[in-house]
Amino acid sequence: MSTRSLIGVGKPDNFRAQYCHWDGYPSGNGKTLWDNWTRTFAGDLQKLADFILSSQHGWSYIVDCDFSLEPRWMEKEEREKNLTRACWYDDRIPMDHRGPKKYWNQNDVEYGLFDPEWVYLMDIAANEINVYAVASKGLVFRGKMTVGKVPDFKAME
Repeated sequence: MSTRSLIGVGKPDNFRAQYCHWDGYPSGNGKTLWDNWTRTFAGDLQKLADFILSSQHGWSYIVDCDFSLEPRWMEKEEREKNLTRACWYDDRIPMDHRGPKKYWNQNDVEYGLFDPEWVYLMDIAANEINVYAVASKGLVFRGKMTVGKVPDFKAME
């Protein structure tokens, strides 16, 4: 069973985001985002945002992937042998929903456009990533990630 998420830039009322199919919970995608932000991109949140939004298809999974490597599609057998690359998310969402969307808001999430369970929004100006759970009444703030302190990912869940 997948735990779907959206990862993007902006505020809950207007954001640009990319869909990710697997491991969307904070101790999965949240930890991977923080690890790559603080290590691979040396705290440069704009570079992390550029990487996440670069996929024209969305992401299958990002957990335990090395964002310094070129992302690409991998067949299941290859992924099972080598989990060091991010894979392109390819064929599970409709063509008109692929790629980063520019004008999302809570209504898109509330009414089940992708049925995500988690939303990660990068605030470039504040240099933080805000974590939201998706509830029937919209996004519920669960915590924030900053460069200086390792987040308690399980507490956000």
